[in-house]
Amino acid sequence: MDELRSHMKLRFDPLGSDAGEHLHDIFGDALGRNLYLGIRQAHIVGEDFTQKCLSLVHRIRERGIPQSVEDLQASLRLVGDSAGCYDGKEFVEKLLPYARCEKNITYEVVRKE
Repeated sequence: MDELRSHMKLRFDPLGSDAGEHLHDIFGDALGRNLYLGIRQAHIVGEDFTQKCLSLVHRIRERGIPQSVEDLQASLRLVGDSAGCYDGKEFVEKLLPYARCEKNITYEVVRKE
């Protein structure tokens, strides 16, 4: 897997009026945005991904900023079975600086024409 992209193009506005409260919560927070965009660009996610992402943000805040790959893997495992596929070491190594907000994933909204 290549490095995570630090800029994403979205075909929806996560802060728009029709995005829903959970996306507003995620994208209004650097950690939430980094985790959502980081995991989503590298994995196929299920319908409950947005809620799982919010749970992950809560767990990380509860446990403290991950200091290692193992710390982040432990937080990923705590959010439930469907997050288990996100905790492979290679991927978590790439996600860690974003989970620590040392790097940030930005985005722009593009519309189909």
